[in-house]
Amino acid sequence: MNASESLLPRRERNAAPLAPGARALVDAWLGRSGEGAAALALAGGDPLAAAAVGGTGMRALAEGRLEDALRWSRSRPGSAAKSLVGAETLIAGGRIVPGMDALERLVRRRDPAGTLAFARRCHLLGDHARAEAAAARMPLNPAAALIGARSALVAGRAGSALAHLHPFLAGEAATADPVQAGAIGGAAASALARLKRTAALAAFGRRLLSQGLVPPEMLPALARVAWTAGLAAQARERLAREPSPWRDAARLELDILSGDAEGAAARAEVAGTLAAPSRGMLALLTGEVPNGNGGAAEPFSAGRTLEVWRTHPVRWDPWIEAAKRTRAAVVVANLAEGVLPPDGSTPDLVLDDGALVELVEPAPVPPRAGDGDGVWVDSALCDGVGIGHDWPQEEHQALVRAARRAAAREDARVRIVSADTALATGPQGLRDIVLAPPGDPFWAGPLAERAWPAMHVVRAHPETGWRGMGSAIGALARELAGMGS
Repeated sequence: MNASESLLPRRERNAAPLAPGARALVDAWLGRSGEGAAALALAGGDPLAAAAVGGTGMRALAEGRLEDALRWSRSRPGSAAKSLVGAETLIAGGRIVPGMDALERLVRRRDPAGTLAFARRCHLLGDHARAEAAAARMPLNPAAALIGARSALVAGRAGSALAHLHPFLAGEAATADPVQAGAIGGAAASALARLKRTAALAAFGRRLLSQGLVPPEMLPALARVAWTAGLAAQARERLAREPSPWRDAARLELDILSGDAEGAAARAEVAGTLAAPSRGMLALLTGEVPNGNGGAAEPFSAGRTLEVWRTHPVRWDPWIEAAKRTRAAVVVANLAEGVLPPDGSTPDLVLDDGALVELVEPAPVPPRAGDGDGVWVDSALCDGVGIGHDWPQEEHQALVRAARRAAAREDARVRIVSADTALATGPQGLRDIVLAPPGDPFWAGPLAERAWPAMHVVRAHPETGWRGMGSAIGALARELAGMGS
């Protein structure tokens, strides 16, 4: 499947989430079964909502009764909704390849829910090219637009991300869900930051903060937009005036973005169930491994087979390596690269690579002393994060002045690099100084240095950003390179 294939019929393109009554009216007018709303909810990743309005199979899937759900899905061949339940049941049961094949068949049938589900699953499994192509088939569906935009951002196509979001930002299409509307705003702010459209980003942040009609559920997204636009202090001022319980969830968002692990952990306790969407980021920020004990966790016992799906080319390599060193048999699959598990394999556990951080400590990459001389400074160190979060030109000049530069990167004893470069060259175990991109809890927490001990991660100050860091990083580089003061 690729982006050149024909789009869904026009009447199917705006298969957006609707209230149950409106969905019933649309289904009746278009001649679809009453399962349309449930199928779209399931395709968007909300099985509980699907169970509330769908059939018995939807409820069985939401309750984890996979055999009942699969039996129901096969009771009426040809039903798109039942085929979707069957595909999602296979995936929930760890049978990723047959489940994805079933979803792709629904894409070929031009089924909206199947297309949305396929896009979402491709995005979750790290195949962002196919995720964006599938999402583009439904340009007026907000859930699909978000998937397309997020996939485009991961792939470095910020302009394409804005194109996915434009109908909703420009008022040409609507979304009834305030959480989803907020997410669209957050993705748009990230796209503007990547494109260095700082004036537009600042204006967007200011205007959103001044809006009086922001539903409480949008407050966490409002906080993210404001932080990206360099307006975190103004966001905190506004949140101080908000009586909604969502205020604590929004403050938690700001704490995580600023890299405040202690504050975020305390805020999560106060936010309660509203902190659920941030739990994964909080775990990265604190570096806690709740279920693991150095590689001897239960899932890795002898005789068990684990299927690990790559979602990032290299970020989780030390954890994958640690899993491989256990007594379990570990199969590593990669949807984006077409590396699939053997046909008919029946693993005991299927998980993505990022989930390994909760099960096992990383296998540290052995440090290796560089045999070169001097310091190499990459030209791009931290860009496209947001206003006040990018590496400033004046600090770069101070950095270059503070450390004698090597003639080439491979000739340097110490290299000062971006996070992306550090990940790509991490297996070499070299003594890199890495600028942590603000807002990324993986780099704000201790995990990177735990996996790559040779790395020295430098983080921006939550209040003053990178101000004054150029000369300080230069001095650190000189010390590590043995160049004296």
